Amino acid sequence: MLHCAQNVIQVEAKTAELKQQYEEKLAMKEDLRKKAEFNEMMLQRASQLVDGLAGERERWLITVKASTLLLSSLGLSAHE
Repeated sequence: MLHCAQNVIQVEAKTAELKQQYEEKLAMKEDLRKKAEFNEMMLQRASQLVDGLAGERERWLITVKASTLLLSSLGLSAHE
């Protein structure tokens, strides 16, 4: 009977240990899920920023060309 009681105590101890590990892993999983969600949001924002900057570059190139043409038509150079 003593042997059975020891086995039960060992099984209960192992069960408690596994339950604790399970809870820790669940917490870790939730933390990683939140970090992944945050990183996804940051990637989307970065993509929007890069797209916006690319559009801004195009606008600046058009402005420079138009200004250069205007200066040329006035007989001036952009490098004077």
